[in-house]
Amino acid sequence: MTKDFQKILNAEKYPEMTIKFIKFIKNQKNFIAVVEVKMMNQSRRYNVEFELENNKMIGRKNVKFSDFNITPPKKMGGMIVVKDDLDLTFCLATKI
Repeated sequence: MTKDFQKILNAEKYPEMTIKFIKFIKNQKNFIAVVEVKMMNQSRRYNVEFELENNKMIGRKNVKFSDFNITPPKKMGGMIVVKDDLDLTFCLATKI
């Protein structure tokens, strides 16, 4: 699946995925961050909620391949289809 995933993302032409943390805001319970994700020269910004867990800030965001104009692959004539969902998990070490 890794080779298929690299093919979908055109890894030879676009070998990097870039993630930038634009802004962190602390609210009453946790943090909200504006995160920019860049794949295949397509950038999208997402609001991601982070929680403190064991001295780490953990954030999760479900994005879609289609957000980046990527068509999920199909195999065996469409019998195997990859969902459009891509789950991103961010884990940042903290010092408290």
